[in-house]
Amino acid sequence: MKTNEQGPTPIAAQPEAETSPKCGRCGASMVRRQAKNGPHAGKLFWACSTFPKCRQVIEMGSPGGGVISS
Repeated sequence: MKTNEQGPTPIAAQPEAETSPKCGRCGASMVRRQAKNGPHAGKLFWACSTFPKCRQVIEMGSPGGGVISS
């Protein structure tokens, strides 16, 4: 948070839609999620925002945007 004479002011965050990838299956924007269970617990990934209609998942930080499932 940035401060000035009048007190703290929030810094505007970049909208998620501009930074998130588009779903390769349906074209919708993707949302950042964190795996809660299983072998990938704690890892971040991109999931289609239209879930459960579209179940496209992309691993974060993988070269070429590794599709986990489609």
